[in-house]
Amino acid sequence: STHQQGQWGELQLQRVVEMAGMQQYCDFETQVPVQGKNGIQRPDMIIRLPNERVIVVDAKAPYATYIDAMAITDDAARMNGLKSYTRRIQFHINDLAKKEYWQQFQPTPPLVVLFLPNEAMFRAALECEPNLFDFGTKQNVLLASPITLIALLKTVAYGWSQENRARSVQQIVNESQSLYKELSALRTQWDIFRGTLNRTITEYNSLTKAYMTKVFPIVQRIRDLDGTLGNDDSILQVTELQRVLEKVGVEEVGAMDEGILEGINRKTTGI
Repeated sequence: STHQQGQWGELQLQRVVEMAGMQQYCDFETQVPVQGKNGIQRPDMIIRLPNERVIVVDAKAPYATYIDAMAITDDAARMNGLKSYTRRIQFHINDLAKKEYWQQFQPTPPLVVLFLPNEAMFRAALECEPNLFDFGTKQNVLLASPITLIALLKTVAYGWSQENRARSVQQIVNESQSLYKELSALRTQWDIFRGTLNRTITEYNSLTKAYMTKVFPIVQRIRDLDGTLGNDDSILQVTELQRVLEKVGVEEVGAMDEGILEGINRKTTGI
């Protein structure tokens, strides 16, 4: 149900805030009742930041629609399922824009965050509809994955902790977008580097094999002719490398996402 999806999204959101090490800079509340244009509204979460600032986060992403689509084995049918999933996100963006949560919390930036609880859901939505991010920001709805939400929280906390420095919401959005794009590019570079390492290992082993089959026997014969060279072959022998790097799979990608999150926490300064 939508309520259950919201609860699951809230749990993932709390985990992201904890992984980002943000507890000392913000606290959060769930299901806070506020008076809206159409009566009482209950955003899934409000994140309280320094200087009484607030960010409203909605965690009711269409998770079930995404899971159903990914379970389809036929490629064409799965793509139709993902298009349905993306349309659900667009409908939800429209609904959130109409609620104007930021009007009920002051001071707060004029936006609401639509949280997608894992990177795979975020990537699938943008791959299916590349303009989805812009579609949301034009309506003051910021689409966020765990990684981009961490970037957003850290950027906002840093900006608001500096009394002599004001950061606009558009700068925050741009930094979050840039960070995600850079991380995606790094993922591609890791694959390229893995291929380069494999080729290097292959070339090294070819050279080693040629040495051991063609050169080393000659060295042995020279040593046998000259008794003063000793009998230790180990200093002249070269062994092949056995390791072949495997392609990063689904489990490794998940672990890589965790590492990226931890890396952001370690390397971000000023917070």
